[in-house]
Amino acid sequence: MPGACGTIGLALTVLYVAYMAAMAHEMAYPRACKGHGCYQALLTDQRVDLRLVVGGAEVWQALNVSADEQLDFKVELPVPPEVRRGTVDHLTVELYLAVHGATHALAVARANAVKRMLPRVHEASMLLDGGAGASNEPPVKDVGPAAPDHEGKVPHYVYARSRLDVRLVRDWTPHRSVYHVDGVPVGSSFDHHARRYAPHWYADSFPLLSKHALPLSSDEVATLTLTLTLTLTLPLTLTLILTLTLTLTRAAPTRRCTCA
Repeated sequence: MPGACGTIGLALTVLYVAYMAAMAHEMAYPRACKGHGCYQALLTDQRVDLRLVVGGAEVWQALNVSADEQLDFKVELPVPPEVRRGTVDHLTVELYLAVHGATHALAVARANAVKRMLPRVHEASMLLDGGAGASNEPPVKDVGPAAPDHEGKVPHYVYARSRLDVRLVRDWTPHRSVYHVDGVPVGSSFDHHARRYAPHWYADSFPLLSKHALPLSSDEVATLTLTLTLTLTLPLTLTLILTLTLTLTRAAPTRRCTCA
């Protein structure tokens, strides 16, 4: 019965949309747990300390800053000579978040500040273009990575971040469970004995476009100027990011121009 099947399908679709809407509402506005067994936020209205660590050494700090507003900083990042020469293809930066004056960090966000990429080879294309006002210069097309030289060495460029976006999931709602309704943890870590949770604090790589990845010079004395932006986000946004990350991970890899 085609009519009955269509009605059932429509009803199932309506139920699914209603379920997803209820889940999104719960993620955006979680219900507060009441009682002694609830998990309480470790970070509420306190001010915080930020410390940037590279290679185990602290290179920058911002103390007693607000956790409830967007913050922008310019950070001079030292780059080891082996990274500039390309013999090491990563430079991990760690940004620690702590309650002001505390000796232990609540959370740490990590990101790679550099990426080694093969230079691309371009050649002129002889495609005909009969449009009015067309340039006399032949169009150029990308034909792939540069080939190895006569010694078999593959050329490369080392690119560096010009910016780093770090997100703080601002949620101090008491939770009954350590998981949201969709299975995403409510915090980055937990103290089950004290029933406390630390906030999610992560480096966001999605806003980074090719214009934010700059060729790293061979000057071993120079530093890398990094624009560090700290913003607030909701648990729902984190869920969407985690879902998109999982989708991209399962997809076939493609050539990218940004730092991972």
